[in-house]
Amino acid sequence: KRFRAIVGTTNCRNCCPKATDKDIEELQRLCSEVEHMIINGENYSERDVEFHTKIASVTGNSVVEQIIPLIAQGVSIYVDLTNHELAGTAVITHQKVVDAIRNHDSDAAYEAMKAHMKENRENLELLKKK
Repeated sequence: KRFRAIVGTTNCRNCCPKATDKDIEELQRLCSEVEHMIINGENYSERDVEFHTKIASVTGNSVVEQIIPLIAQGVSIYVDLTNHELAGTAVITHQKVVDAIRNHDSDAAYEAMKAHMKENRENLELLKKK
């Protein structure tokens, strides 16, 4: 959990100065597709993985690119564990991440992803108590 949080927040921060208009369009498309799928009760895991993978790839960091499969696995496991029950908040935090990247605001992107990861941890804790 902590590894994914550290990598995710750092990726967001490092993505901001490098994101092109095309990258931002792609992130927005993926964010919107995840939202649509969640609203319709569809399995959004693959799109969510694509969203996080896109952020990682925009960093241009070859080490990050090597660990993309770990990031993807973490996202998929989370979605499967939560059975999509706790997905609604992801829509909000994903959009905050995209907005920060669009504004090339590294600090805001970092904080938005940090909030997303915190929510994920809290959701997993809620599931453990059920």
